[in-house]
Amino acid sequence: MAFTPDGLPCIGFLRPGLVIAAGYNGYGGSYTTAAGHAAAEMAITNVVPDWLPEEIFSPRRLLTNEPLFLTEREGLWRVAASLCRQIQSVNQKLSEALTLQQPTPVLPTSSAAQILRRAGQGRPTDSIEPESLRAFDAFSKFSREEICHLLRLMRRWDLPKDTIIFTEGSPGGTCFVILEGAIDVSINAHGQQQLLTTLNAGNVFGQMSLIEGVPRSATCSVRSDAVLLEIERQPCEELFHSGSSLALKCLATLNEGLISTLRGADLRLMQLDRAELQRSSTEMPTSSLLSDNDSVGRCAGVGIVPEMSEVFASPPTVDP
Repeated sequence: MAFTPDGLPCIGFLRPGLVIAAGYNGYGGSYTTAAGHAAAEMAITNVVPDWLPEEIFSPRRLLTNEPLFLTEREGLWRVAASLCRQIQSVNQKLSEALTLQQPTPVLPTSSAAQILRRAGQGRPTDSIEPESLRAFDAFSKFSREEICHLLRLMRRWDLPKDTIIFTEGSPGGTCFVILEGAIDVSINAHGQQQLLTTLNAGNVFGQMSLIEGVPRSATCSVRSDAVLLEIERQPCEELFHSGSSLALKCLATLNEGLISTLRGADLRLMQLDRAELQRSSTEMPTSSLLSDNDSVGRCAGVGIVPEMSEVFASPPTVDP
C-alpha cells in the first residue's frame, strides 16, 4: 500500500518512456480503473490525456518538498468543484435506490426549530479555544495562529437536539464544522426523509453549497446537542484568493471532507444495490442467479464512483 503527501495517486510520466500509476492511499477501488486506463493510453500514445490534470496527478509533483497539488489553488478548487458534482450524482442515485427499500423515516420535529438565516445571528467565536479545533485530524496541520485567523471568520451556533440546520433544496452558501455533538444527514425519497449518515465532532459539512453556490443537497438536523462553527462564502473566497498557506490548508480540508462524503455515499449505494440483488435472488430460480451483469457490476462498485475522465472532463468556472 503506497501513500502520497496530498492523498491523491500518481498518474503520469515521471520521465519520457516511464509511466507511473501508483500511490492509491488505501482507496484502490476508487482509483485503479481510471489509473490503468490512463497508463495504457499514455503507453500507447506517449501523451498525457486531456482529462488528467498534470498539476494534480503528475508524479513529478513529488520530486519537490512542495508538491504541486498543495501549492496550486486552481487545482484544489477544480478538485473540489468536481467532487461536488459527483456527490450530487451519487445522491440522486441514492434517492432513486431508497425508493425501492422499506423506508425508515427521519422526520423533522418542528419547522420552528430551524436556524433562521438572518445576518448577524449566531455568536462570536471568542470563547473557542484554538486547541479544540487542532485536536481534530482535519485541522491538526494548522498552526495556532492559522486557527485563530480562521475562527475570526466564523460564527458559533449552540443548537439543541432536533434543530433543523437546513433542509434539502434550501439556499446555502455556508459550511459548518462540528465542534461538539452529532448531526444527521438525510435526503428526501418520495416524500420521506431517509437517513444517509450521522456526522460527529471534527467533521465538516455543507461544503458543496459553499463551493458551488448550489442549493443544499441534503437535510441536516441535530441528533444530540451540538456546537457548530459556520463560515460564509464571501470570507472564504477572500481567503482562498489570498493564496496564503492557510487558504491552501482550508481548501485541502474541504476536499478531504468531500472525498469522505463521496466514499460514504458510494458505500451506501453499494449496500442498497447488494441488498436489492439479494432480494431478487430469493425470488429467482437458482439457474438464473447472477445472470444480470448490470446488477453484478453495481454490487462490485462498477459505475458508482465515476472515472476520472468524467470527473475532470471540464474545468469549473472559478468566481473571481
